[in-house]
Parts: sequence; structure tokens; C-alpha cells
Amino acid sequence: MEYKFIVTGGGTSGHINPAITIADALRHYYMSKGDSCKIIFTGRKEGLEGELVPKAGYEMKIKENAQGVVNVRSIHMYQDGVRGVDLAINDQMKAVKRAQREVDLARLHLNEAMKERKTQEILKEKAFNKFLEEMKAEENKVTDELISYKYGVAAQNGQ
Repeated sequence: MEYKFIVTGGGTSGHINPAITIADALRHYYMSKGDSCKIIFTGRKEGLEGELVPKAGYEMKIKENAQGVVNVRSIHMYQDGVRGVDLAINDQMKAVKRAQREVDLARLHLNEAMKERKTQEILKEKAFNKFLEEMKAEENKVTDELISYKYGVAAQNGQ
């Protein structure tokens, strides 16, 4: 299917560059789906758009100041383009919502992993402290045995 778009805007690069970026995105989107996409810019020849749009590789229809003439046929011809943009926006919004759900799920998993890691660290610390207590108790036992032995030997020798 062929989609047709008309893009207008000019005067400053703050209007023209975003319009070119949108046109690039439309072209990429429809071509990636195997469709064709024709994009025509309108603007003034002496405006900045007269320089930037052709450099970006798009066709430029030069318009003089509006004279009050409306070409209804052209309007109808580009309605498909407007519908196509709506579809592209809706697809993009769905993709953003899917990505947001995936980010939220990843955050949930990360929080769970962090809690589990903290729990493991606490358990390791408790096990280490228990080990230290056991070592201290063993050291005290050995010390007590040595003291008892020393006093036992001294008592036997009559000292």
C-alpha cells in the first residue's frame, strides 16, 4: 500500500528539523512494513525550509503566500496520510505501554533480588557471628582447661 503525506512548517529550524525527523520516522515505519511512503513538504523557497528540506532528500512544493484558494482534491488525497500517522502513533503508543510494563516488571524483579541479597547478607553475618561466638567459647574452654591443669599440677606438687 502507498501512503502519502504532506508536511508543512517553516521559518526556523525549530520547526523544520522536527518535521524532517517525523518524515524520516514515517518513511522508516512504512518501509519496514513493506509499504511505500511518499512525503512532500510545502513551504517557501526563500525560507529556511527551502534549503533544509531538499538537503534531507524530500520533495519540496513551493507555495507562495496563501491567496484564499483551497484545493479540496489535495485535501482528500492526503487524508490517507493523516490516517497513516494516526496508525503509526497508536502503534508507537502500544509499544511504549508494553515497554513500560516490561520496565515495571524488571523493577519488581530487581527489588525482589535486592531484598533476597540483603537477606542473604544478614544470614551470612549471623552465621559469622555465631562462628565467632563458638570460637570464643572454644578458646575459653581451652583456656579454662589449661588453667585447671596448671593449678592441678601445682597442687599435686605441693606448691
